[in-house]
Amino acid sequence: MDYTTIYRALNAKGLNWSTAASAMQCSPSSVMNIAARRSQSRKIGRGIATLISCDVADVFPDVPYYSLPCRSTIRQRSVDLARRSLEKVDPHNFEEHDSNPVKFNKHGKL
Repeated sequence: MDYTTIYRALNAKGLNWSTAASAMQCSPSSVMNIAARRSQSRKIGRGIATLISCDVADVFPDVPYYSLPCRSTIRQRSVDLARRSLEKVDPHNFEEHDSNPVKFNKHGKL
């Protein structure tokens, strides 16, 4: 979608640049700049798409960055995968698999 099409879609939802910006807690000029492709913001790009009830890839097909998952999502997926892997391991058998177990003294120090 181009700038004018996005503006018309916002108007059809009863919004304008100012109200959309207030909803996203940013400035109207930021929303306009993202819609006009003068700058990039994943948060605002996704916000615009949500406000006009469209997929972000349909609104900004020329900005694939907006459709990619953010770093925190990627990191969380990695953490979840690691946790599921650890759940399959018997915690009592860690020392059997470790060729060089770490020894702690009575104070919990190495």
